Amino acid sequence: MEKEARIQAIEAQVHLAKINPNKTGVLRKETLTVLIRTTHSASTTLKILAAKNIQFFFKDFPELEEQAINAVYDLCEDQDSEVRIEGYKAITRISRAERRLVKRNADVLLQLLQSDEPDEVTVVKQALIEHMDLDPTGTLGVLCDQLAPIDSSVDEEERGMREHLRTLVAAFLTGEAMDSIARHVEKDRTLESVFMPSILGVVLELDFSEMTQIVTQLVAGLTSRNVPIPNRLLQLLLQRVSVALQGDLKFSRPAFLRQTRPELDFAQSLVLIKRAVSPLELLRFYCKSLTGKLVLEQLAQEEQEWLIGMLAAVLSFCQSHYSGDTEIRQCQWTVVEACPFALEILTPGSLGKTSSACATLLRTWLTRKNSPGWNLPPDLKSALETLKAFLDKAPAQETKRELLKMLMFLDPSAPTPAEPRQRRVMQTATRSIDMSKNPPVITNHETRSITPTDGARHNQQAQPPAKKRRSGSEASSEEPPKLSLLSRLQPMASKPSATPPRQASVGLSIKGAASMQNGGNGAGNTGFPETKKPPPPPSLLERLQFASPAGSGSSYLDRSGPPSDPRKRKRRS
Repeated sequence: MEKEARIQAIEAQVHLAKINPNKTGVLRKETLTVLIRTTHSASTTLKILAAKNIQFFFKDFPELEEQAINAVYDLCEDQDSEVRIEGYKAITRISRAERRLVKRNADVLLQLLQSDEPDEVTVVKQALIEHMDLDPTGTLGVLCDQLAPIDSSVDEEERGMREHLRTLVAAFLTGEAMDSIARHVEKDRTLESVFMPSILGVVLELDFSEMTQIVTQLVAGLTSRNVPIPNRLLQLLLQRVSVALQGDLKFSRPAFLRQTRPELDFAQSLVLIKRAVSPLELLRFYCKSLTGKLVLEQLAQEEQEWLIGMLAAVLSFCQSHYSGDTEIRQCQWTVVEACPFALEILTPGSLGKTSSACATLLRTWLTRKNSPGWNLPPDLKSALETLKAFLDKAPAQETKRELLKMLMFLDPSAPTPAEPRQRRVMQTATRSIDMSKNPPVITNHETRSITPTDGARHNQQAQPPAKKRRSGSEASSEEPPKLSLLSRLQPMASKPSATPPRQASVGLSIKGAASMQNGGNGAGNTGFPETKKPPPPPSLLERLQFASPAGSGSSYLDRSGPPSDPRKRKRRS
């Protein structure tokens, strides 16, 4: 009963002091002194009462202000969680009553982020956000000061505590506080110069998992509010890649990119996936630090192929999204001109694994080739020849044809394999007669085209010519050449004749031979142009030869013998 009565008495005194018009009177001063003493009592109720009411009196009595503030801080370290939470809230009330205390109280609150109780941490974060609303510049400055590099002179225990606190503050700034930060930055752009350098400065100090979490939250928070991401962020991430690469190169030979892979993949995702910054810095980094021959030769084959594939992904992204950017296009050309060794790396691998990267590199070189004043460098020409030699041995597929086509445009002087159609023509020609030994006799003018009807008539009626009897010096043991259909159809330029053009020796076309079999009456079907004389009429032997029955296998002379020998005719009959 005595305890409850005491509580009721203090509550009544506080009520009277609040409504007392004399702000600096004795009643108000005594009430403030009572509230300060109750923060150290055993009663939770009195402690909470003090936490809720000190804010109304401390400003009027400067001599008691420091005691009042420290009393509130003591409540934040009480053993009772309920009292601690009221103490966190009391800090915000004190700052709202006296703005000059905002920075001091914000510093105390950020220390309280290390609490192990999630509910209490939530209250602390809310208190910090309210402080940011009260004084954005001061609160951001206090929070960002915790992100500064740690002095090397501190001992290990303190270093560990400060590193842990720095991680907590960075996560808070890029997480729960981002809405408030973005809102204030939009109102006052000068805050960006306070916030950005501080939050970016911690990127190099955090381990990989913490860094990725903080940067991801930062980028998501800024982009969702149309706040531009500074290029400095990508530069810092690429510095981490350089450090990781040096560590991997010192670890083994050939080197494996155990640390470099996750760092580079995350930095590249900022450009290709999140599209938060321009790819210009990334392209320059590949050119200067990653794709040089000295670096690539130290890596294992699979790491070389992975690295060139990553470069090809950046080039392909630039071709798709920054084709009109002159500076980025120039940088692409600089990258590919600086790394022709990349093609030599890709050629020993399988075509399926490296074809996409090869195609992207070749497309970039093609755009460079089409620019004025550029010639194919000797080292690139050698790399292209090496790639072509590899592709010639690779199995035929669509990717191979595409790469060979680009190689032909890049280096037209390189030999190309024969087309399949040309090989088929050569094979057909080998099955026909040797044209060099038995050239067809044709005119020096264009041969008239042969219609399908003419060809069908010839196939049905034309027979091989009979042996022609020669007398005197014209007799010869050789038979006249027998020309195939393909031979007479094949256009060949004949040698100039010694006689005038109208007396030129001409051979028989298919249609001409067919018309002579029908009696030689078809003057209009001779198959010769009107400006030339028709060929002389066939001899008797030729007409007898053509008159033999189709498919008999022998001519009329073979069956009946020479017409000048009547005895043989009689004996055979």
